[in-house]
Amino acid sequence: MAKPLRTIPLFSTVQFTWVGSTAPSSLSLQIKTASETTINSVAAVQSTGGHWYAFVTLTTTFGYYPVSLVAEWTATASTMAGSASPFLNRMVFALDYPQAFAQGRRQ
Repeated sequence: MAKPLRTIPLFSTVQFTWVGSTAPSSLSLQIKTASETTINSVAAVQSTGGHWYAFVTLTTTFGYYPVSLVAEWTATASTMAGSASPFLNRMVFALDYPQAFAQGRRQ
């Protein structure tokens, strides 16, 4: 059974993480819509032990919610053949509009 989509509230700042055994020569994160429109792009920052991260604030508004988005990591790394090869990693998530709690009933 597939995992359910992770739901992230609009206007949240989210940390996306990349883990790899080889340091890429370039690493970037793009947030895209289903029609491949990039709504946010950020370069990754290296942490320790083969971990990289990027913080993204999701502020783009849409006409309806929830909306499905894709976080796409693009890395360029040297391979055994010695050439720079691109690697992609995608994660689908849902962006939802935060709403206040429902008002309680009066008795």
